[in-house]
Amino acid sequence: MFLDIEKSCSKCKEYLREEEIFTGFQKNLSNYTVKCPICKECFVPKFTIYSEQENSYTKGRKGQTISLLPPVTLYKEFFNIITKKGDQIVMSESFIVDHHLVFWNTVLYFKVLKLPIFMLDLDYTPYH
Repeated sequence: MFLDIEKSCSKCKEYLREEEIFTGFQKNLSNYTVKCPICKECFVPKFTIYSEQENSYTKGRKGQTISLLPPVTLYKEFFNIITKKGDQIVMSESFIVDHHLVFWNTVLYFKVLKLPIFMLDLDYTPYH
């Protein structure tokens, strides 16, 4: 499994470092945009998930593009899911199916922070 953050501004096409993307998020919980430090325009950052194996979600080497959530928004969404469905949701197949945006953003942040990603060790048979 490979995760690739798109590192250029979608408006001015200038290359941005990961730090510039993560620090450029707006302070509003409902706003997923990053303000480009070069052109000052806002855009929604994205990342792509690639897999060596073809499956219904990652689409193999072709990849699946996902919107990158700001950390505070990811926390809010994750907390809401846990509150409504219980913490066992994290270990179930319905987490990846019903909450794929939160699932893949959680995986991305775990990889960025170099934390173990236990969710990928679960056997979601049709999704491997």
